[in-house]
Amino acid sequence: MDGITATLAAANLGLVFFDLSYLPLRDFFLSGDLPLVEWKVPAPRFMLAYDPMKGITRNDDTQRYLDEFDKLRLQIRDTGLKSPEAAQQVQVLQTLSLQLLAEDPFLLADRVGTLETIKNQVRGRLQESSSEEAMRRFWTVEYLATVPDPGDQTPLAWFEDSVRPRIEKSNYVRSIDQDGIFVDSFWKIDIWFQIFFATELLARTFLIKRRYTSLSWREALLWRWYDLFLLVPVFRWLRVIPVGIRLQSSGLVNMETIRSQFSRGFVATFAGELVEVIALQVINQIQSSVQRGEITTWLTTSAQREYIDLNNTNEVEVISRRLAELMVYQVLPRLQPDIAAFLHRNAELAIEKTPIYQAMVRLPGMATLPRQLTQQLVGQVSQMLTQVSQGTYNALTLDDPALGQITDQLSRHFRNAFAEALQSQETLTELQSLITDLLEEVKVNYVNRLSEEDFDELLEEVEQLKQQQAS
Repeated sequence: MDGITATLAAANLGLVFFDLSYLPLRDFFLSGDLPLVEWKVPAPRFMLAYDPMKGITRNDDTQRYLDEFDKLRLQIRDTGLKSPEAAQQVQVLQTLSLQLLAEDPFLLADRVGTLETIKNQVRGRLQESSSEEAMRRFWTVEYLATVPDPGDQTPLAWFEDSVRPRIEKSNYVRSIDQDGIFVDSFWKIDIWFQIFFATELLARTFLIKRRYTSLSWREALLWRWYDLFLLVPVFRWLRVIPVGIRLQSSGLVNMETIRSQFSRGFVATFAGELVEVIALQVINQIQSSVQRGEITTWLTTSAQREYIDLNNTNEVEVISRRLAELMVYQVLPRLQPDIAAFLHRNAELAIEKTPIYQAMVRLPGMATLPRQLTQQLVGQVSQMLTQVSQGTYNALTLDDPALGQITDQLSRHFRNAFAEALQSQETLTELQSLITDLLEEVKVNYVNRLSEEDFDELLEEVEQLKQQQAS
C-alpha cells in the first residue's frame, strides 16, 4: 500500500512540475529549439494540447499577420514580386506591421520583450534609428526586390528565419478571469489527487489516534505533518518533501545519500555557531553565579539540598572508593622502590651533614655502617607507608556503623570548616575574581576557536566511526 501511495504522490509531483514548467518550455514544444544551445530536435507539438489548461488560445491579430505573410509568398510564386497583386499584399503587411508596433499584442501572451526584440532586429537590418520607419521601408516592393550581398539572405528569407519564429512563439493570448488573474485550470487535475490524499490522511489520523489514545486529534493529524503539503493548492513544489519521504520509507528509492549530504551541509553551517553560543552561555552563567557568591551558598547548603537518586547508589562514593583501592593496592606497591630511593637519598644527604656521621666514617670498619642503617630504615619506612595505607583503607571499608558515623562526621566537619574559611570576605573576593578571570580566558582561548574548527572534517570522522561500528 505504501508503494502505491508513494507512486501516486510521485506522479502528482511530476504533473506539478510539468504544469510549472509548461509556459517556459512552450517554445521548445513549438519549435524543438533547445535553450542555451543551437541544437534542434523534433518538436513535441503534441504537448500543445495542454494549452487550454493554461487558458491559452490563438491570437487572432498575430495569426492574421502570419497568414498575410504566407499569402505574399504564394502570390510572389504565382505572379512575381512586381505584380500589382503582390504590391497590394505588401501594402497590407506594411499596415499590419505598423499596427503591430503600436498595439504590442504580445502582452496578451505575457511575453514582455518580444516586440522590442523584433524592433531591434528590423532596425539593425535596415540601419534605421526608428522602428516604425524601418518597418515601413522593409515592407515595400523596392526593398524586397533588392539583391542581397554574397552570403546574405533575401529580405523575405531573413524575415522567415529571424522574425517569424518569434511571432509564432508568442502567437497566443492567455485568458484572464474576473479577478484579473491568468486562467490556470490545473486544479481540475490536481483535485482528484487532493481528494485521495485527504482521504488517506484522515484514515491515517484515525489509526494513529486509535493506536496512541493519549494523543489528541490535532496531534494525531500532525503526526505526519508533511502530508499536508499534498493538500495545499499553493506552493505546490513543496510536495517534493512528502514525496521524498514516502519514496524513502516505501523502499522504492534510496535517498539515504541525499539525506546524509543535506544533514552534513546543515550541520556544517550551523553547528559551529550553535556550539559556540551554548558554550558561551554556560560559561556566562557560571561567571554570574561566581560573582553573586553562590559558591559559598552551594558549599554550605549542599547537604540539605534534595537530590534525586535514580539507582539507590552513591556514585561519588563508589568512584572515590574504587580510586582509593587502585591507589592503595596497585599504584603505591609499584611506586615503593621509587619512594624508597627518594627517601634513601634524602636521608643520606641529611646524615652526611651530621658530626656523628663524619666521626664514624673515620673509624676502621664503620665507613659503610651509616649507609646500611639508612638503607634499612628507609626500606622499613616505605614498606610501612604502603602497609599503613592499605590498613587504613581496609579499616575505612569495614562495615562498621561506628566507623561509618565517624567518617561521615569527619567529612561534614571538613566541609563546614572549608566553607567557613571561604566565607572570609578577602578570600571569597579573591577566589571570585580569579575564577571569573579564568572563565574569561577560557572563552577567549578555547570557545572562540570552535568557530575555526573544520566541521566537515568532524562530520567525516563521525561517518567513519559509524562505518566502523557497522562493520
